[in-house]
Amino acid sequence: MAFTANEQFSTVTPNNACPRAIPTHIQAKQFANSGGAETLAPLTLVAYNTSTLKWGVWATGGANGTGTVAGLVGWNGILLDATNDVLGNVFLGGEFHIDDIPVVGGTLAQIKTALEVARPLGFIITGYAAFP
Repeated sequence: MAFTANEQFSTVTPNNACPRAIPTHIQAKQFANSGGAETLAPLTLVAYNTSTLKWGVWATGGANGTGTVAGLVGWNGILLDATNDVLGNVFLGGEFHIDDIPVVGGTLAQIKTALEVARPLGFIITGYAAFP
């Protein structure tokens, strides 16, 4: 869920959308505007763009940090705006099931590899043999 400036401290929908998601750290992050009103589904992989200093969708081989998983979209998803930046909740660590993570920004194999690299950040992925 994205928040406007006046809603920054609103409550967050509980774990109904992703019952197997057990986040340990949740923070509101600033997402850059997009060309259209794109919606990021819950648990979509996101990255921090070091050139814009804003968050966006992870992309395999992306430049300026966008190719490195830094978090997952929170339970409510995030509705990006065409012209304005938005705030959205990001899971920065916790336990998630591989089947609940949307295949966006790359193939499933690329997502699994990216999550292995992000493992030191505190991500535990269940349902995937590389994460015991």
